[in-house]
Amino acid sequence: MRMWDGECTVGLQHLKSYNYLPAECEQMQSLSDRISRVYSGALEESVQKFLEMLGKLNRAYLTSKVA
Repeated sequence: MRMWDGECTVGLQHLKSYNYLPAECEQMQSLSDRISRVYSGALEESVQKFLEMLGKLNRAYLTSKVA
């Protein structure tokens, strides 16, 4: 399993399915890839802390940005 701060191995019995459709899986993968590209050791500390906070949210999705 890939997370904001690394990877770990998890048994299938410990995973919960959200029954996403294939398009939703692709969207979640895209979001994960974008977050991974943004996160790096070169970020300012405040940005790193914000991304860490997002990674610890107890929900499997992010809401859309309201302008």
